[in-house]
Amino acid sequence: MTMNTLPKISIVTPSFNQGQYLEQTIDSVLSQDYPNLEYFIVDGGSTDNSKEIIEKYAKHLTWWVSEKDNGQSHAINKGLSRATGEIINWINSDDYYEPDALKTVAKAFENPKITMATFRANVFGLQNRRSRGTDLYQDNLPKAIAYSRIDQPETFFRKSAIDHIGLLNEDLHYCMDKEWLMRYFLFFGNQRTMSIDSTILNFRYHEDSKSTLHQTKFEQEADRIYLSLATKHNYEPAVNAIKAINQNSLAELEFTLKFTNNETIHYALNYYLFKRYCEKYEALEWSACSKLAKQINLYWLARIDRSFLVKLERKRKLLPTSIIKLLRKGRR
Repeated sequence: MTMNTLPKISIVTPSFNQGQYLEQTIDSVLSQDYPNLEYFIVDGGSTDNSKEIIEKYAKHLTWWVSEKDNGQSHAINKGLSRATGEIINWINSDDYYEPDALKTVAKAFENPKITMATFRANVFGLQNRRSRGTDLYQDNLPKAIAYSRIDQPETFFRKSAIDHIGLLNEDLHYCMDKEWLMRYFLFFGNQRTMSIDSTILNFRYHEDSKSTLHQTKFEQEADRIYLSLATKHNYEPAVNAIKAINQNSLAELEFTLKFTNNETIHYALNYYLFKRYCEKYEALEWSACSKLAKQINLYWLARIDRSFLVKLERKRKLLPTSIIKLLRKGRR
């Protein structure tokens, strides 16, 4: 792959009142020295110094705007809808790329069969660790669909895939990237994916991060996504379980894509109940665990997950909560 044959990469940065971090993000993109780059910045009408920072770099940008929008999903879609690159992603205005990140990305997509590639990030701030990349579960498609756990900033898609699955759902404000990945897995499966152990990004985990402030809202929105999928595909165990663990009613989400493999979707929804059981167990919410366990089909889980669930159920039923807490302290 020579400099003349590098594929066009499109990057979108959504931003709102992130002037303290924005310049570092912009500089990290433009300093890639990547010769075939489209870069879009979509500012939501910031009232800090963001607009002045963007104007400083305007001549190096493909397109930018600073105007009120309907939230992050809407802002990202403004950029995605203009993107013409072969490879596409967005980077939020508080993260920044490592040097030569985009060349590393381009190399991964040399294989024409690959439609999605995930890399690694340094997580810093309130946490300091290295990300593991998006979970692909290449030996278990239902689990991949159910978890759809995406490390979005370091996960890139081929434009041809996005053209099939569509843009982000603007009804979602917390799990839009999760639902996007779920659509990808439902449409393409998980065999045309690649996980590469190269660190390309620095992810800032700070007190104002959505993932720090709104964990409960993330969970409720994820429940809404999978409840809608279960309703559309007539899987009553998931409908009953998700409604049972949510005190508030969840508005149904509309899916514009048609997914025809009901069996895979039912297996995936069963795995989603397993995932929620594990989360509720960790939170010591025994009533929710009981409601979920009643609806999980053990024999649709992989052997290791089936054994794990049986072990947790045994502990939940036999051990007092105080003992479970003590065991956790010892584990840590």
